[in-house]
Amino acid sequence: MFAEALTCFESAVSSTQFHGYGPRPIPHDLDGAVDRFIDAYLSATHEERRLLECLPTNAASVLLAFAERQATLAVRVKSKELLVRALIAVGLSAEIRADEREGMMILPLPWHSAQFLDYNPADVFKQAATVLPAVGAQALVSFSQRSPDDQTLDCMGYRTGSDEGGFRYVRTW
Repeated sequence: MFAEALTCFESAVSSTQFHGYGPRPIPHDLDGAVDRFIDAYLSATHEERRLLECLPTNAASVLLAFAERQATLAVRVKSKELLVRALIAVGLSAEIRADEREGMMILPLPWHSAQFLDYNPADVFKQAATVLPAVGAQALVSFSQRSPDDQTLDCMGYRTGSDEGGFRYVRTW
């Protein structure tokens, strides 16, 4: 099952359909494709999960855009589950791409969302880390241990704003 989901996700991210995905309205049909991939990952065996290495590096960019979008949607609908899914996407992106610094730029969003929704961000990050491979889990743990000044939206070039759907994180870069 995971191999099929992986193939579908790889095909989707290799096509042009995800071009310009990040700034599209939230929610969007493409969110469902990433959701299905994450569901398949969560249902996969440890052996099956090793197939992540087969994904192209542009899959990491799609996962990071999804994480940004889910952190926004989590605030809109007040959902801890969406925060966890955003963090899983960031962690999986770290497994696909050798340089996990791009994921670090997204992590202030779910951190801020958790605080906004009155959840303990460190607990939400730990929850997501439990289902991730080592590199992805370590990225979440490392971010949780940063100083509060290094966990802010501003430090990574984001601010809160709004669009036609309501609340939205906005890039300042």
